[in-house]
Amino acid sequence: MKTRAGTRVGLLASLTIVSLFPLHSQWVNPDDPSGAIKAQLLSVIHNQFGQDYRVAFSVLDSAIKRNESTTDAGELTDPYNTLRGYILFGADRTTSADLDDQHGIMGIYKDGQVIWHSDPIFKGEWYGIFSIKDINEDGKVDILVEWTPGSQMIMVRDLWIISWDGVTGTVINQTNSQNGNTTIHAAESTFDLISIDTSSAMLIRGLWPDEEDFHEWFPDKQISTMPYVTYSWNGSQYGLWPGTRQIPGDEFLPANRLSVSVKCAVNSFGDSLSFQYYWNNSSASKQRMAKFSLFGVKKSFFPLELTHWDFIGWMRDWPVAGWEVAGLQSLKHSLPPGNSQEGVLIHAWGLPAIVRFYIQGYRPDPDFDNDWSTYKERSQSDFLSNSFVGTTVGPVDPPDTLFPFELLDTLSSYTTQSRTLGWITSQTVADKYLAYFSTAKSQLQQNNAAGARTTLQSVLHDVNVDSSSTLTSEAYALLRYNTEYLLSQLPAELTIDDLIAIKHDAQDKGSIGDEHFVKELDNGLENAKKHLARGDSANCAKELEKFQQKVKKEYEKSIEDQRKHKPREKRFVTDEAYQSLTEGAQRIIDLLPKKK
Repeated sequence: MKTRAGTRVGLLASLTIVSLFPLHSQWVNPDDPSGAIKAQLLSVIHNQFGQDYRVAFSVLDSAIKRNESTTDAGELTDPYNTLRGYILFGADRTTSADLDDQHGIMGIYKDGQVIWHSDPIFKGEWYGIFSIKDINEDGKVDILVEWTPGSQMIMVRDLWIISWDGVTGTVINQTNSQNGNTTIHAAESTFDLISIDTSSAMLIRGLWPDEEDFHEWFPDKQISTMPYVTYSWNGSQYGLWPGTRQIPGDEFLPANRLSVSVKCAVNSFGDSLSFQYYWNNSSASKQRMAKFSLFGVKKSFFPLELTHWDFIGWMRDWPVAGWEVAGLQSLKHSLPPGNSQEGVLIHAWGLPAIVRFYIQGYRPDPDFDNDWSTYKERSQSDFLSNSFVGTTVGPVDPPDTLFPFELLDTLSSYTTQSRTLGWITSQTVADKYLAYFSTAKSQLQQNNAAGARTTLQSVLHDVNVDSSSTLTSEAYALLRYNTEYLLSQLPAELTIDDLIAIKHDAQDKGSIGDEHFVKELDNGLENAKKHLARGDSANCAKELEKFQQKVKKEYEKSIEDQRKHKPREKRFVTDEAYQSLTEGAQRIIDLLPKKK
């Protein structure tokens, strides 16, 4: 028989079984250490139902609180505060030899009296609570309890549902007309609550055992999705109704029935940046948040594990990094609707950029019987089409070759998008940064690097001021760190004296040769300096171009001699010297004022 993780261990710990067995007599209930509740409840049960009844009970306040930290697959809540202070009990006959006999009772107890109890319709023994929540969304909390035929058939579960309005309970599951038992069955610990859409009641799916020994406990039904069987709400009861959509075990169930806002704060961290995410799952969401992925981010980052969340790596060949709640307590560690928490943290060697996030809600995992090739293909499609998608900031690779104009265009785009996304809250402020980037671009086009630097420094000053009012953490990260990167990559201003120093350094390293040749280069650079001092940028440029031509001529001759395996002549220029001298001269030419 197939089994699934998520036993009722946590729930059994909240039950007290009153019986003659030594196992139970030795155990001290943390909710009832003195035994006072047990004694009172047992006395009431004996007086009201008979001396041959035993009782198990759960202090609901404690069970709900304790359920948050258990590995149990069920979720216990009190959405309408109608269970506070109550005790749920189940009573059955200790001497009943016929497990088919209807004798079990469920009830609600408080302050020494039974507030409500069912008829003796339950069969076997109460095993525990599967879930407490409003599964049909009628404004009443539903208590889903499991009963078992007994120790001989401990692997069989019968599910009963009690709707509680704060005053009285109503059994809302279908019962068999012949034997009176519930029609909702499954093997041990294999019930799932499934939300297909936001406007309909939840479905209940069970896994029926396929062993022959269990056939007598399950109806002889021809269901296409066996061993998975799905039960639905017909407006008055849960049962196996005609037309119920049967959900196979390998189906990817809805995971986008939630709305989550994501915030990101970016800070310097040594030679990298830290990206801290914050999550808020809307109170209107129908699912808990269980998976978080970033699409379009670079791979060279270091994820710091969030408690109870695992980094699950990269999705195939995509630039997608993902995290999910971990382990047997994944349900309890997922983020419930109406709650917020500090999310994942990564350290990255990249620049902040606008990226997409994909979030999926908690759901039962599909059963593929180890058919991983099919699973991978379908999981990729599920990721794209079955997630809540939004926009945040994440790390991307800086360009291999920096083109300042392109990065300034990117900064302008980030500004416009940030305004649209609400990350810049004032159009006036957005216009200010757009003007900065337009001005810096014009200054660079006019070879005015000094002016561009001054403009970009103004950006860095203003983002620090505006971050306290009109810039969110996302807009601040985009504008600050990309501007800093651009400033760090802009070529520094180069003077003719700097070029002379570069030439002498090349001579000292043996990258250029012949004193007469070096003297010619010196004379040309000195002439360029004199022209520049008189404000004659045109003739300064001509001297620098002659300098480039002389270097190029000797470089090409040196390359040709090398190709012909000739010995090196006195006058020579190596690759390194050619590149540094000609590019240096060109940078000075480009920065010279142009005649209008």
